[in-house]
Amino acid sequence: FARLNKWFVLPINDHSDVKVPNFSFNFNFFLHGDNKVCASVDVQRHRYIYNLTNKDLERTRSNS
Repeated sequence: FARLNKWFVLPINDHSDVKVPNFSFNFNFFLHGDNKVCASVDVQRHRYIYNLTNKDLERTRSNS
């Protein structure tokens, strides 16, 4: 997983045939009282996020 701002996402490889679920997670923890830790989890769907490789960067350089 990679962190983008407050969200944790799972980037995929553009060259891979395996597609993973496109969910992102946001966790918040806080204290309630003297000894209780509460957590909230926010889950959202998003578009696929891809890992950029050197090959991708070279391809953009050759196109410009």
